[in-house]
Amino acid sequence: MTSGGSVAITESGPGGQILYREGGHSIRFDWEFAAGPTLALIFGPPARGWDESHPWASGRQAEIFAYVGAEIIRQKAPNAGCLFDLETGDMSIGPRAPGAPAVTGRGADAPAETDTPTDWAAVEAALTDHLSIDTRVAAALLLHQHGRLPDFDGFLAGQIRLLHRPDQGMERTLRAATDNPSDTVKQALLWASWNCTDCAPHCAALLLDLTGTAAAPFEAPIRDMLGRLGLHNSFFDRQAAFDALVARVGMQLDP
Repeated sequence: MTSGGSVAITESGPGGQILYREGGHSIRFDWEFAAGPTLALIFGPPARGWDESHPWASGRQAEIFAYVGAEIIRQKAPNAGCLFDLETGDMSIGPRAPGAPAVTGRGADAPAETDTPTDWAAVEAALTDHLSIDTRVAAALLLHQHGRLPDFDGFLAGQIRLLHRPDQGMERTLRAATDNPSDTVKQALLWASWNCTDCAPHCAALLLDLTGTAAAPFEAPIRDMLGRLGLHNSFFDRQAAFDALVARVGMQLDP
């Protein structure tokens, strides 16, 4: 178990946040209530990028996840069990069979695997969460990883088209797009670049990278083009910037 760490759980509406603190560092998890018998779904940082994002906790993802899971059970659900997946960064809190360990996990250095129908029912229900793109994409990633979501690209493309604000789950959604750069996903990124939102410049930047037509750090003309795709620019500035993006990536918008 982790030494010197603490876990604070806050509630807001149908979910909330979990903050793991250690010294002057912290790691954030988001959570939401689930349709029973699973009690809650929790979404944390995935294995990919863990060491880069949390160098102070390098190599300790499994340790910290196990500690957070144990604290959730101790503080909120003493008779429940926690199942976590290091690859996706997701957890579920639900019924614990007699004699079963309180915390189990999947992934390198995790405790032994557990797989129950109630876990998957809760994850599938999260696909239709009407409040959070981040929740829907996290659930889709977990199902896709285990072969339970055949049209993952189509689902992901739909979520990309729904992006409006970066805090709605843009980071997880674009990370998933980076790992699944299909034509369907690229077309969704082009549409999101055209759509008048705060996410448009971010989607355009990723599209440039995935098409191999430009890569960060971008040169000044490309930075200017991306900036003019922003929400608060005039229609004419945005249209000119989008036309320049289309010419560069060699794609046409399919409404």
